[in-house]
Amino acid sequence: MSCEQYWTDKGFTDCARGEVFGFTSLFAVGSLIWTLHYVFTSKSTGSIKLPPSGESEPLLATNSQPQLGFDSIGGESNNSNSHSTDSVSHSHFDIKHAKLVDDHGKSLGHTKLVYRDFSEKTKVALEAFLLILQVVLSIAPFFSEELSDEFSGYSIALVLNFASWFYLLAVSTLRVFSASTGLSDKFPDLWYHSFTLYLLNLTTSSCLFLSVLLGGIQSYTVSLFYKINFALTFLIFLVSGLQKLGDKPALLYVLEGSPSGLASVSNFFQIISYSYIDPMIFKAHKTPLKYEEIWTLEANDHSYPVVLDFHKKPANVRITRRLLDQFKWDFAAQFGFSVISSSLVFVPTICLKKILEFIENPDLISIRSAWLYAFLMFASGVISASFRGRCLFIGRRVSVHTSRNKR
Repeated sequence: MSCEQYWTDKGFTDCARGEVFGFTSLFAVGSLIWTLHYVFTSKSTGSIKLPPSGESEPLLATNSQPQLGFDSIGGESNNSNSHSTDSVSHSHFDIKHAKLVDDHGKSLGHTKLVYRDFSEKTKVALEAFLLILQVVLSIAPFFSEELSDEFSGYSIALVLNFASWFYLLAVSTLRVFSASTGLSDKFPDLWYHSFTLYLLNLTTSSCLFLSVLLGGIQSYTVSLFYKINFALTFLIFLVSGLQKLGDKPALLYVLEGSPSGLASVSNFFQIISYSYIDPMIFKAHKTPLKYEEIWTLEANDHSYPVVLDFHKKPANVRITRRLLDQFKWDFAAQFGFSVISSSLVFVPTICLKKILEFIENPDLISIRSAWLYAFLMFASGVISASFRGRCLFIGRRVSVHTSRNKR
């Protein structure tokens, strides 16, 4: 069913609200299919990753590396002739045999896994509790005549909405039981999965909440339903955004004598606003920083892991495809942030046009709408600037990593 009109001075029309309500549920259904496909096609044994050892972790030094070029001496030296000079040279200069040690043979650093503490586990449990309330709320339209009338002709949207929230509750329950040890490799990182769906649900619930603020909904029951729906969705998004990024243990690089970077153990709002580096900035504001007071790089930002990852890609393909394959997730995040930022660029201009129309003719637009446009100008500007800054950061980070691969 398509609507003849979607927006009026009092918010979304009755027809538009039905379509908007079930919009994000389609993404949840697609996400469920993708998650099931990932689980059943995963080659992992379902075990939890243990802290890396010196033999498998590139940032740890190991003294078990064999010396190259001295396979045998005396009469056995003829056996080494079976290897070509190029093969010996390639093995000798292979990056896999490099040792990350200083001039005295001491390791440059080590990595450790950081699991969720009590406060992080509490946030995960609180998220699950809020999702239970949201699932109960999604059942309400099936037992309320006024809510049923609100979604008449869109009963499939009610079913999809209930299914999507129930699916998110199931995902959250799995995350609660694995909060102490982290998810096994058999599952994708469900925090990113859930947070994306929360963001989409918050967008649609905000649109429906606007109709309440603008007085477009006369029924008290329907208005209360949209208010509670927005409040719960916002709280779920807020609690999820305050959790450490990812469900799997964070990998922290520790360098003796220098503090570790906190990006891997920070939450979404700290990352998007760069507030996780405030401790170092405030300290530098008071007194000049010494070399040993500067935070170390993240484990995956060092040259050795970046180059090693590049050499793991198939060598018989073009370098462009190898780079795209290596940084595919960075490019995907940068694309998403840039799309959101670019879409919000036009919002302040449109809002300003509406405000000027209200000033010229107050009867054309209600004062509630004028205040709404004023708020949207500010909110869209802040969100656009945040995502644009994150997009630039990812782009520059990929550029630095790419330059290391060229060396």
